[in-house]
Amino acid sequence: MGILDIVPAGVVVGDDLRKLFEYAREHKFAIPAINCTSTSTINAALEAARDIKSPIIIQFSNGGAAYFAGKGLSNKNQEASIIGAVAGAQYVRAVAKAYGIPVVIHSDHCAKKLLPWFDGMIAADEAYFKANGVPLFSSHMLDLSEESKEENIEICLKYLERMAPMGCLLEMEIGITGGEEDGVNNEDVDNASLYTQPEDIWEIFEAFSKITDLFSIAAAFGNVHGVYAPGNVRLHPELLGDHQAHVSKMLGNGEQTKPVFFVFHGGSGSTEQDIATAVNHGVVKMNVDTDTQWAYWIGLKNYYEDNKERLQDQVSPDGKPNKKFYDPRVFIRESEKTMIKRVQQACADLGNVDRFIYLSLYNVVEATNSPSPMVHLDLATHLNHRAFGDGADVDGFGQHYLPKHNEPNTLVVSGDLLSFANPFSSDKGANTFDNICIQDNDKPHTVYEFSNSTASSLGGLYILVSSSHGPVIANVKVIYQDSSSSVSQIVVPDWQQEKDLNQVEKWDWLTRPISNSNTLGGLYSIPVYLDPARTVISIEMAIPSQLQSSSPSSPRRNNNGAVDPTSAAAAIDSPPPQKDDPFAPSVHLFAITALSTTTTLTTANNNDGSTRNSALQMTAARASRRFWNDNTALIPVLLIRLHNVGTLWLDDITLLVSSTSGPLVETVYPGKLDHLAPGHVSSLDVGIQVNGDDDDAPTDLHVQIKTLHGTILLEQTVRLSLAAHTTYQPTKSSLQQHQAPTWYKQAKFGIFIHWGIYSVPAWSPVGKEYAEWYWWQMNHPSDPTFDHHRQRYGRGFAYDDFIPMWQPTLFDPRVWLDLIDASRAKYFVFTSKHHDGFALFDTKVTNRSSVQMHPHRDFVHDLITASKEHYPHLKRGIYFSLPEWYHPVYNDPDFSDWHGPPFNPYTNRTIPYTGSTPIHDFVNELQLPQFRELIHNYEPDIIWCDIGGINNSSMWQADYFNQATQQHRQVSINDRCGNGVSDFTTLEYQQTSTPPARSWEATIGIDPRSFGFNQATPPKDYATSEQLIHNLVDTISMGGNFLLNIGPAANGTIFPTMVDRLHDMGSWLDVNGASLFDADPYWLDTQDKGVRYMMGHNASSFYILVSDRSVFSSDHGNQLSLLTPLPLRRSSTISALGSTTTLSWTTYQETTTGVIRWVINDIPSALLDHGRYAWVFRCLM
Repeated sequence: MGILDIVPAGVVVGDDLRKLFEYAREHKFAIPAINCTSTSTINAALEAARDIKSPIIIQFSNGGAAYFAGKGLSNKNQEASIIGAVAGAQYVRAVAKAYGIPVVIHSDHCAKKLLPWFDGMIAADEAYFKANGVPLFSSHMLDLSEESKEENIEICLKYLERMAPMGCLLEMEIGITGGEEDGVNNEDVDNASLYTQPEDIWEIFEAFSKITDLFSIAAAFGNVHGVYAPGNVRLHPELLGDHQAHVSKMLGNGEQTKPVFFVFHGGSGSTEQDIATAVNHGVVKMNVDTDTQWAYWIGLKNYYEDNKERLQDQVSPDGKPNKKFYDPRVFIRESEKTMIKRVQQACADLGNVDRFIYLSLYNVVEATNSPSPMVHLDLATHLNHRAFGDGADVDGFGQHYLPKHNEPNTLVVSGDLLSFANPFSSDKGANTFDNICIQDNDKPHTVYEFSNSTASSLGGLYILVSSSHGPVIANVKVIYQDSSSSVSQIVVPDWQQEKDLNQVEKWDWLTRPISNSNTLGGLYSIPVYLDPARTVISIEMAIPSQLQSSSPSSPRRNNNGAVDPTSAAAAIDSPPPQKDDPFAPSVHLFAITALSTTTTLTTANNNDGSTRNSALQMTAARASRRFWNDNTALIPVLLIRLHNVGTLWLDDITLLVSSTSGPLVETVYPGKLDHLAPGHVSSLDVGIQVNGDDDDAPTDLHVQIKTLHGTILLEQTVRLSLAAHTTYQPTKSSLQQHQAPTWYKQAKFGIFIHWGIYSVPAWSPVGKEYAEWYWWQMNHPSDPTFDHHRQRYGRGFAYDDFIPMWQPTLFDPRVWLDLIDASRAKYFVFTSKHHDGFALFDTKVTNRSSVQMHPHRDFVHDLITASKEHYPHLKRGIYFSLPEWYHPVYNDPDFSDWHGPPFNPYTNRTIPYTGSTPIHDFVNELQLPQFRELIHNYEPDIIWCDIGGINNSSMWQADYFNQATQQHRQVSINDRCGNGVSDFTTLEYQQTSTPPARSWEATIGIDPRSFGFNQATPPKDYATSEQLIHNLVDTISMGGNFLLNIGPAANGTIFPTMVDRLHDMGSWLDVNGASLFDADPYWLDTQDKGVRYMMGHNASSFYILVSDRSVFSSDHGNQLSLLTPLPLRRSSTISALGSTTTLSWTTYQETTTGVIRWVINDIPSALLDHGRYAWVFRCLM
């Protein structure tokens, strides 16, 4: 097993650093620590280590760090040294992983007089840890050997207490290393001081171990910094063996004979024998500085001597330019080359060569270009239902899929990359079953049984399914020959519910027309987890009765998405359906395709004699209308889906795309995956540049997938239609090509702000009605607001009389934005005009606005401008209500009660619609111009429509999309604009376990049932921080965005309880936010109650989010037992975010069901007690 089977490439910290040093100690080698002063010396050290397959330590001395920052900076109070060390560490973090080696970032020799430098670096670690969950540096060295032993230990312990929680190692020095090292001069010390005593080592070990085991000791054994003549230095590295024996004896540990991580200082000029003896006694790190300085100079010196004549002037005597000789890139590179050789020599001296071969890809002989074969499984003996052709009935309404003329025998999805046997093929004849129908009260239904010939080498399964009366949750159980099994839970979309299928990226799909309708029905290709290392014998499907599913409750809408205002916002659950009920939620399984594990990489045998193979399948390649998050250009995104159907992990995958015909296509942002576990699926975005005609002509694309070390895993050609950019036309077919932006999919958390005239009365029945609907509700005698208004304000007081009462004297957009930013939300949406028709922006088409009327302010401008100036990282959204309840000319047949003019509900007399100017066409003289004012004057990133109804939305949508394209911006609209065009689905005050397949957003208020401020709501009725964080986690883990509403009071202040909630969320996200913002929903749906899963960007890590403490089994020592298949291997580590404690884990097979479970064991109670609201565990794969 090599190092890269234990720790990842890139910067290592915490548990990984411990594992690295333990591995070095066990295998008797040490890692050189190279003092670096520039990006050039860093690059040389990294390149040297990469080329000999070795880990490396990059370290910065105090003077070297100041030089890195620039000699022109003052080092008063160690400012330059701090800046330089931090900048150097950040640079190493930026490039380390690309070199494919484990890298330690270390600071060297900090004496007592240099402690301000140390403090600055620790502060940088703490800030980086807060943002990323790891420290900036891997370790730091305190050299207090000039101080008394007691003071040395005391100061070290103080810093160790700060470093340990971050997983940052402390190196300390005891005894004195002679000679001079940057910042520390011990050239004149007594020789007796050059040897540390065993009792001193034990005293340090005992004290430090009470805090952490992440420390190392630089013990003195006669070593001296610098290079001295032979005989002047007498090393006694055998003393380190005495120290190890003494500590082991004091621990009573007979097995661990080398418990201490030792460091060798002053190693330059040491003999090979002395180095070998030191390493044999537990030295895991040796400093190298003087020798590499000399090597760097020699490279430059030799270059000058070899090219002296061409380095005397810019032009040679024969008139030729000398630029290529005095170009710094040339002569500095020569210095790097000689330094590289010296670093490699140091590695060889320490036995640190060829230390990190990936066994999983060792001895790769060849890679083929062909994908894994597909096997179409014959379901004929299990078919029980018809969904296709005349006489078929999918959902009890007599509707069915319509055939194509001469249906082929094979259905192809994803550009010829995946295919299924066609259950509808013309040669099957009429009136035959074409699917397996499974209902929610069924016991597990066997859908296929394998013969020995087909089962032995399977690596993946894809099912072609849809649901009726769905979406529906289904479990797919794969049963193996050894009696074990694995279960995948999937959400099967409804066959006709998903609109705008081009926006569905989670899975691939096919369509067929639906009878008696002008719509298309969907068929979805969904992957199922299968362990390629096991032999499959059968597949079962079932709809778990405890998870009966129906469409999420929502207001009724017409065909264009308009809300029926008379409908209830939440549907009433119906009784459980009976078996064979045509109206019951049902899953329809049409076909199954199995992927073979045919070997595409020939690999070495394992130590146990077994042979494993690596096989990668590309199952989807699709163009999209999304763009990369690039502020300078619109870089189109290709979506590539990969399936590891082999038995080996695949690590450090890079995917490149180029064109073989058609427009020139170049990869700008490669697709990257850090890890892909056997049997698992992952989707990658690839940013491309299309140079050519702006059309959808088919283009042949060459896709190459390779490892970091250049091993080609797969090469394949796909044909896709690409368009560099699109000019949108004001037609539904053109506008429906638009997709939710990449930034929106990554933002995930936003704040909704409802504020307006309704914030003055600020009243509704608590938990039952929206306070912002005050005017509508006061006009209905049966509504409680009718009586409330009469009693509070009187029969003659009209809604518009609240306008002069609105006194927003405390409105400060910076205060609102400060709070939004503190919550860690990434965008906000502000109400520009609600259903009362009162605009909060400068509109020129009516005087009914806060600019023309009281309080004479453009609130939209104030908020948007403050955000652009002070919070440019926040995306800005504008809410707009298409209808106005009582506008004199509003007339929509679908909203018969929504019309003007307004009236007094107590006298039924007509009253003025204050500020309204006479028009004839509500849509084209008011609604459309106001949309355009918002788009052109405020440049929102989101237009958040409400209600729908009569509209001419296609006109402003084309303007909006085209303007954004010209400005290199990505914008988005929701699904309430009335014309059936949208980027994402909106769920309002709803909870769902069956989310839409495309982008979606859940929006709720902190108030139990109101977006506008309701002064009647007591603070105890507000949603708790725990509830809000659970909603946030649930929504994001299911692929949605969470838009949380706050309703400011009329004076512009935000209720303190709401402020507290947002601060609580921000504090929780400061610790755990990486699991949501730096991650994507897991490809498998959770089947574990109270548990959610997220996969880190590029599959860098995996997160388990637990919202219910009861799922931790106290009967088994705080154990977390999980059914959902997890991407873990033996070397994977698990820890809670905010903690450095590594947790043990294992897998086991249930005796009764055979199901394989993943179990995290012995979770400390203190860790659970310390957790707030939800617990997040990070798995490093």
